[in-house]
Amino acid sequence: MQPSLGTFMSSTGATATGVEVSLLWHELSNRVFVDVSDVRAGDSFEVPVTPADNPLDVFEHPYAYAALRGIEYPAGAPREPVYA
Repeated sequence: MQPSLGTFMSSTGATATGVEVSLLWHELSNRVFVDVSDVRAGDSFEVPVTPADNPLDVFEHPYAYAALRGIEYPAGAPREPVYA
């Protein structure tokens, strides 16, 4: 079944910490981004995936890409090392 215009396609991973990470593609705008949601705290942020990015890399390391791009996220969020 083909998705209709304006729908989102996604792949989601969740951890024991209650953080859900979703790789989303919006068909109408052809926009790809990673949504990070802390279900326990009710916080979330988005990291855009640029044409130069590997989408799965952004999905697997959203905090590193958020830090690289200056995107602020909640203070209680788990931090991962940033390798440049």
